[in-house]
Amino acid sequence: MPASSNKSVVRSRLSILAVAVAVLSALVFPVGAAAADPTPAPTPHRHALTMGSFFASSYAAAGARLPSGLNTALHRDLGLTGAQYLADAAAAAQAVKVVASLKSVGVDVLGSKIDGTELTVNVASAADKATVAATGATAVVGTPAVQDSGEHAFHSVTAPTPTYGGEGYFFQNAAQITEAEGNGFRCSIGFSGYGLTDPQFVTAGHCATMMAANASLITQTAPSNNGGDLTYTSTMLGTQVAGEAQYGGNLDYGIVGEGTVVTPQASIYTWGGGTGAPLASAALPIVGQTAAIVNANLCKSGSTSGWTCGSVVKVDHPVEVCPEGTAPDADCPDDVVNSIVASTCLLPGDSGGGAVIGQLAAGIDSGSDFPDTSCANSFNSTTGWTYESVFFPMVSAAGSSSVTGQVGTKWTLLTAPVVSSPAAGATISSSASMTGTLATVQSGLALSLYLDGSTTAFGSVTGAANWSIPLTSVPQGSHTYTLMETLAGNQIAVITGSFIEAVTNVPAVTFPASGATVDSNSVMTGTITSPLSNSTALLYLDGSTNAFAKVNASSGSWSISLAGISLGSHSYSVAAGAGATPGAARVTGSFTVAAVMPAGSFDSASGVPGGIQISGWSLDRSISSSTYIWVNIDGSGGGLLANVSIPWINGLFPGVGPNHGFAATLPASPGNHTVCVFGTNSISLGCKSVSVPQNAQGSFDSASGVPGGIQVSGWSLDLSTTASTYVWVNVDGRGGPILANASLPWINALFPGIGTNHGFSATLSASPGGHTVCVFGTNSISLGCKSVTVPNNAQGSFDSASGVPGGIQISGWSLDLTTTASTYVWVNIDGSGGPMLANASLPWINGLFPGVGTNHGFSGKLSASPGRHTVCVYGTNSLSLGCKTVTVPQNAQGSFDSATGVSGGIQISGWSLDLSTAASTYIWVNVDGSGGPMLANASLPWIDGLFPGEGANHGFAGTLSASPGNHTVCVYGTNSISLGCKSVTVPA
Repeated sequence: MPASSNKSVVRSRLSILAVAVAVLSALVFPVGAAAADPTPAPTPHRHALTMGSFFASSYAAAGARLPSGLNTALHRDLGLTGAQYLADAAAAAQAVKVVASLKSVGVDVLGSKIDGTELTVNVASAADKATVAATGATAVVGTPAVQDSGEHAFHSVTAPTPTYGGEGYFFQNAAQITEAEGNGFRCSIGFSGYGLTDPQFVTAGHCATMMAANASLITQTAPSNNGGDLTYTSTMLGTQVAGEAQYGGNLDYGIVGEGTVVTPQASIYTWGGGTGAPLASAALPIVGQTAAIVNANLCKSGSTSGWTCGSVVKVDHPVEVCPEGTAPDADCPDDVVNSIVASTCLLPGDSGGGAVIGQLAAGIDSGSDFPDTSCANSFNSTTGWTYESVFFPMVSAAGSSSVTGQVGTKWTLLTAPVVSSPAAGATISSSASMTGTLATVQSGLALSLYLDGSTTAFGSVTGAANWSIPLTSVPQGSHTYTLMETLAGNQIAVITGSFIEAVTNVPAVTFPASGATVDSNSVMTGTITSPLSNSTALLYLDGSTNAFAKVNASSGSWSISLAGISLGSHSYSVAAGAGATPGAARVTGSFTVAAVMPAGSFDSASGVPGGIQISGWSLDRSISSSTYIWVNIDGSGGGLLANVSIPWINGLFPGVGPNHGFAATLPASPGNHTVCVFGTNSISLGCKSVSVPQNAQGSFDSASGVPGGIQVSGWSLDLSTTASTYVWVNVDGRGGPILANASLPWINALFPGIGTNHGFSATLSASPGGHTVCVFGTNSISLGCKSVTVPNNAQGSFDSASGVPGGIQISGWSLDLTTTASTYVWVNIDGSGGPMLANASLPWINGLFPGVGTNHGFSGKLSASPGRHTVCVYGTNSLSLGCKTVTVPQNAQGSFDSATGVSGGIQISGWSLDLSTAASTYIWVNVDGSGGPMLANASLPWIDGLFPGEGANHGFAGTLSASPGNHTVCVYGTNSISLGCKSVTVPA
């Protein structure tokens, strides 16, 4: 019979220099949870929050920035990378909010847990399953199964005065103030924050309530259980804040002032992964706080065991803490602490330290049953974690006692900034800003950005929830940065990273072509990309470091007169930059300056059906009449008169007139060609490579796998005729023709006069699986290939498998797209099985697969023995619908609740039943190895409520004869299931 209270009883001894550790005794829970109901749920409620996606790859950059020691501990304790740890933590924090959102819209939530990034929510009714599913979580109907972690004989985290050092702080209580220096209690700092006017840190209440003198810092070389040396200092932190030290009544927190001789930091030590100096690996910045959820990864920092990690076992779990040797409830009824229970290691002296989920503050180190000097945390698949620890939550999603719930606005967590952009190593534009968030903002808080090791801030802003620092004047190229957070001028957090300022102002020369000959009256022209308001183009000649000329280029174009350059050959480079400062990007080339010469430019050459279109200009500076150019295509050519009017030419060369342009289409066969143009006096205006397109045009637009085949579509034509043409379609190398005669009106607009009937669309037969489809148009021109997967006619899903007394309940659906008839699935349990007809009505199926009907669901209970089994389901054509591992619970249930020595014997009580019958059953009782049966037929009404239909007559109570002295009593239920043993002393 479970205890009437849900509090766990904890034995604790409170000793000098340590933290009190809460001890959890096991509660008895029903084995297994109710199976998921396969009945379709109604339309979900509307609500705002969903889980979203948390891919480890999205956190790769942030994971790489985590302290190296933290990554070491994550791999050691949890087998995780930094990226997966942050992804899991973000999912856990979001899961807490999603569960709260579900409760706010009326969902009866019975429990929740996170598995990696997947949220599972237990609900009371199948009607709420769709609402849960809409959040991206998995819904299970029924109370969650709770794995009992067994009986614990907890150590307290109160340690005696050490003879070697440990990181943290120490203080003396009233009885020790007059004792020698070093006597007192040692605890660890949790998280720094700010009171209404002063900096203060949060720690464990059972530390702060004993504080009668100033808390003082302790320096250490490593965690004390790893051989670190303690040095007690005279650096005074402060005393506990009046009224903010609470232990018992569900609370275990205290607030301690931080004096002016220390600077609080928005981060916690990572101890080189748990075994090194406090800063052997960088401190972990704290960026906010969160409530916990079952299975979330939780790591802690403490002065004794350093940095350790584990998983959350329970949340908002009341724990009763009593001094060694006193009886719970009777002697210490108020020493109850609301707790996060986790497998994370705590040792004496860790009390008060900080526990995190990701980089979010989650709890205060409170208690543990780990051995005083060991963090061995072996896991037993039957009983769970061998050792556990408890933490007082910073936030409670259920509204239970927490630090934030108690202090309200009187104390605020000190947080480090989060950089939202730019991402680590990202390339940014010249107009970008560094942006980010701050979870908590204090008066006097500021952020300052330092670039490339500079001691002068590039930019600063007052700390705000959403902050931004413009990067508009950052030089082009790669940069490292340090973002420093200060409070009242004192540094409290540092974030580092890097980014690349995109190269802008990239110059290009449009005239003259490199290697060309110009005269001294010519003008060099060009452009720059991404110009700024103060962009400048600079021309350097013949390797000189002094610019020959500088001109404004803020419009994106520039021109520089070549007047004054000596006759002959010259090399040049053109740089563009901000103001008079050249940038990194340059363009180089050469030209020759002649006295008076022809001029011209070969501007463009484009392949078109049937030939090549060219354009440009050419003139003889000595005359105003139009001149001829010579055009070669692949080495053969002829003359072309350059007489097209180009008005700007007379502006560039006053007096020559405008009629010096050329534009023409020259015949050329399909394929690649080289076009060269020569002006007056055979001056080369340059060469260009051109591709003349085929008469054949077309596009293979789409290929989609559908049941039974492949749908293809596209268009194809021959520019030499308006008639429809054929395409050839190959599927996996074999094929045939399809006439491209479907009307596509836009084709005639793209190719005027060609008509509209050039489209093709067809469904080709193909077997299920992967295929390659290739299409060829006129003249066997390839229109491309596509990979396509033809879906299996078989569709289905193995939705659920739950262990129930006597067997396994399964559900799902299966169908064959080629028929509306119900089909069979094959179900294997541990490799053996048989068929099950999938004919249950699931109305949504016909909406997903129109025309197949609704009768394709399957649901049933399969016989199976107690224990673990593997269930696999196969649909049409032996399509695997997956396998699931299921545990079938024992029929035998029971509890050995009490054994008490009385005069002449031993009084025992408890309950026992067999889920396969409502009849009362016998138990077997051994006293010191000898015993006999006892009928469990006492009425316990609550049993029928816990196991409906089993009735109430399953309790046992009686007095066994026994001699005075110590005895061991063991009780066994149905199928000889052990209900446990107890040690009893019979009085004389």
